Amino acid sequence: MDANTWNSYHIISNRARSICYATRQQQFRMKTEYTVNQLASQAENQMDLMNNLQVREPVILEFRSLKSHTRIERFSNAFIHVVNTGRGSKSETQATVACSNWLTFRIVLTNRSKHAVFLNQSV
Repeated sequence: MDANTWNSYHIISNRARSICYATRQQQFRMKTEYTVNQLASQAENQMDLMNNLQVREPVILEFRSLKSHTRIERFSNAFIHVVNTGRGSKSETQATVACSNWLTFRIVLTNRSKHAVFLNQSV
């Protein structure tokens, strides 16, 4: 290999090496930024959870300090409220179904009487 070819080979090799190094640095920087952003997001979520716990802690401590029968009574009242709310919506649904059934019955009777008249006339 002559001197010019050898120098060209080294120049191209050095440029390729520098491009690879720059690419690796850029990829590393991007991955590092992504990781730091993920960690910051998780830290923010943890802080939100801690704040929520801090807000709810007095309620939880008050609930724990109650005697067991008082806790059961409060839970039972909440449960009864939920059941009664469900009953109300079920009653409304049943009323709608009953109205629909009545209308269907009336339509069937009307159609039946029309067909009976038609059949009696054609005989």
